[in-house]
Amino acid sequence: MGLISYIKGVYYDHRIEKADELLHLGKECEAEEIYKELLGKQYTAVNKLASLYYAQFLRAGNEEDTNKEIHLFKCIKSLSSQGNNNYDIKSYNSTVDTIVRTMLSRANALFNVAKYQKCLDLMSAVNNSDSKSSDSINLACEANIMLLISKIKTISVSSIEFKTSLNQLNLEFNSLGKSIKRCEQTVELFAKELIDGKRYLAANKLLESITNRNHKDVCLSNAACIIDQKDTEASSNDLKEVVSKYGKELSQLTTVRKAMNVFAYSINVGRFLHPISSSWMF
Repeated sequence: MGLISYIKGVYYDHRIEKADELLHLGKECEAEEIYKELLGKQYTAVNKLASLYYAQFLRAGNEEDTNKEIHLFKCIKSLSSQGNNNYDIKSYNSTVDTIVRTMLSRANALFNVAKYQKCLDLMSAVNNSDSKSSDSINLACEANIMLLISKIKTISVSSIEFKTSLNQLNLEFNSLGKSIKRCEQTVELFAKELIDGKRYLAANKLLESITNRNHKDVCLSNAACIIDQKDTEASSNDLKEVVSKYGKELSQLTTVRKAMNVFAYSINVGRFLHPISSSWMF
């Protein structure tokens, strides 16, 4: 090591000690500026700055300041390119892993109290980095589906926004959501909620496009209710489309049911006329 390099090293070590003292006194901004100044020059600067950002990240989480959490996560991730390979990579990676685990835990907690947008924002930040995982991808999918369901609940089936939101929901569900058990159950329960609320047309539009299982019988039942004008959202054009799509099958189903009723009636008559010998029918 040359004399100049040695002098620089001593100076940088002195500066890092100064930053540590400022941090100890609660002067985070001043300490941060010195750490930034020493990135790529002093070996511990990257990890000290990463630790500072992580501490600030935890405080932001306690305040539910998701935007600040995401900003600090990005700050930590950017340090690797600013360190010029002059830092403890193992220690730095450990901090990154820790913040990602914390973000996943925070996002799950937000999801569980129905704060789906904040959950999605956190997981999107992770998924847009090289720290993404199947857990972060799946949770983002679930949060997005819950947001779309919440929107669909409040808008009319005739609105453009309904069609747009439904298309997004179907895309999200069919591409990934159907492979997530909790997500599959959520969409099935939403369809049931629409039916219970007599939104038969909305339920059919949902069930006709999700591909996790066959919903033909439920759709036929909903179609019958729509044709019977039990769905106040359905327009005359909607009725025409439903008749065009399901009319033939409903007609065939009605014929079968009538035949079954006649058969059941004949059995009952047989029992009445021949009470002793009617056991052959079973």
